[in-house]
Amino acid sequence: MADESKTKGGTAGEEESGLLIPSLTTREMRNAVELESIGRAYDKHVFRRRKKKSRNNWLTEDFLRQVHMDMFGSIWDWAGKFRQSDLNIGIPWHQIPEQMQILCDDFKFWDSPQSAMSVLEIAARLQNRL
Repeated sequence: MADESKTKGGTAGEEESGLLIPSLTTREMRNAVELESIGRAYDKHVFRRRKKKSRNNWLTEDFLRQVHMDMFGSIWDWAGKFRQSDLNIGIPWHQIPEQMQILCDDFKFWDSPQSAMSVLEIAARLQNRL
């Protein structure tokens, strides 16, 4: 009987390529450390930023790569970098820079006074496309 909890062709839960902390020997250990790191990145980029006056054009490729680095940079050497191979989900790796720019441009409109999109819809679209 096949294990249906694993995505076929996806990054295996046991994948350790690029792991910076060799003592994280299980998926559960890596998940726990990643969760802590993601929480710190959330505090830095979401919680604190909400307290500041927003500025236009904040969602950029550089910003997204920095958030990714802050989320995973102490754990994985690939953090903040574009992947160099295809996975079973997402777009082909060579289209990522172009598609990130398109997403950032789309967000500028979604977040503009001309858009009737709710914050929840904007968040869902960002999460899906990222």
